[in-house]
Amino acid sequence: MLRVVFAGLYGVGKTSLVQRLQRGSAPETEVRTTVGAAFGQVHVVRRGEKVEFAHPALNEIKGSEQWDVHIWDTAGQERFESLGPIYFREADVVIVVHDGTPRSQNKAAQLVKDLHQRANGPPLIQVWQNKADQTHVSESVEWHGELKTVHNIQTARVSARTGENVNAAFLDVVAQGIARRNPEAMHESVRLAARDAQNARDARDARDGNSRPKSRCWLW
Repeated sequence: MLRVVFAGLYGVGKTSLVQRLQRGSAPETEVRTTVGAAFGQVHVVRRGEKVEFAHPALNEIKGSEQWDVHIWDTAGQERFESLGPIYFREADVVIVVHDGTPRSQNKAAQLVKDLHQRANGPPLIQVWQNKADQTHVSESVEWHGELKTVHNIQTARVSARTGENVNAAFLDVVAQGIARRNPEAMHESVRLAARDAQNARDARDARDGNSRPKSRCWLW
């Protein structure tokens, strides 16, 4: 199991990106603002260094490894900022999203800085500029170039609406995340998978108003 966290300012399209990855298409209705965090997952198959979305034909190929990728879509509003480190703590991959606006880019830069100060070392970080289909959005060439050359962080321009580069960028960073895993982490992933499942149930109940969210929903 691999844990991927999406982070960034509210309104940059994190939830739309996650929904596209899960469903293979853009959301058909207006996306609701994420409260706290939302859980999702996709399944991938690894063959050597190549990673693809799971498909019955791939699962039967000898030597292929099936991986569950747990995705946490974190809220971008200021009132939920204190929850971010909780989800970052045990993330294998963090995808930091901005949409080319100065405010969202400043937030992304702060997140990258904070992630490098994580007590147990930084996770694998990738920075995405969403809304690449919108012609009025300027490309963050200079900053993305600095991230690559100075901090060795990969970047991508994507579009949740059209799907441009979303799958390719995601599978690329997932492949790198899997490659970084060690045997000890593999055993730990069994425990984390069970906890993620419970967190997801609690988050869904809280979002739907079925019950009061339990503390374990937000605490790892």
